[in-house]
Amino acid sequence: MANGTDGTPTEKMGHRDWLAMSLLIFSVFSVSALAITIIVKNKDEATHVMSAVLPLLGSWVGTVLAFYFSKDNFAAATKSVTELTKQITSQEKLAAILARDKMIPKAQMFTVPVTAGQKLKEILEGLAQSKRGMRIPFLAQQDFPQFVIHRSAIDQFLAQKALNPGTPPIDLASITLDDLINDADWKDKIAQSIATVREDATLADVKAIMDQNPNCQDVFVTKGGTRNASALDPEARLSSERRRCRKRNDDQQLKKRQWRSHRWGCIHSGPENRRTCIHDPKGY
Repeated sequence: MANGTDGTPTEKMGHRDWLAMSLLIFSVFSVSALAITIIVKNKDEATHVMSAVLPLLGSWVGTVLAFYFSKDNFAAATKSVTELTKQITSQEKLAAILARDKMIPKAQMFTVPVTAGQKLKEILEGLAQSKRGMRIPFLAQQDFPQFVIHRSAIDQFLAQKALNPGTPPIDLASITLDDLINDADWKDKIAQSIATVREDATLADVKAIMDQNPNCQDVFVTKGGTRNASALDPEARLSSERRRCRKRNDDQQLKKRQWRSHRWGCIHSGPENRRTCIHDPKGY
């Protein structure tokens, strides 16, 4: 791949291109030489020769130009269709996946309950000790999602305070979460940092919501699709499904045992109280 004069990459000529070019040049020179020879030997036939040769040359040149231009147009059209197909396919893939199936379990996140007077220093220390990523979801009572603050945002806020300490100087260890969420530069960003969707929402719905809000970086799946509902935990949902599956299996095993006991009945009779088992093929 070579670069053209304008810096754009140009394709190297292949064997087919060289063959086409050589054949065209050889044909043009051969027919031209033959026409010139005939004209020199017999000037009276010049008109007939030119009438036969010029259309032939024109058709050859037109055929070659049409081939190469049509090839470029076809390649451009194929590229456009391929890009459009990729875009449609990606959107269809997102629409086929439920958001709740791709949620991060609560056990893998460092969640913090929203309380007054929380020190940012203590929150960062807890995040470092937990080793559970760089995002901090803040939840109200009953796991209502409030907002998510990333570690980088806290670092940036503390750096701003350190560079502009003011009078008197601010002790960075005393800066609280309230100072961050009430700051003029961060208030709107934090308030818009999350969105919520319903349980039946797909990843396509999540993408559409995040595209509408540039400050939204995280999405919670809640029972009602609002912030005033509990955030779903995939681990809790799986545990509930396992319990239901286990109960269903236990019920099936119990039914099998009851079915066997119904088909076989045992009685005691006789002076020796002997046990006699009777088989009932109809069940009862």
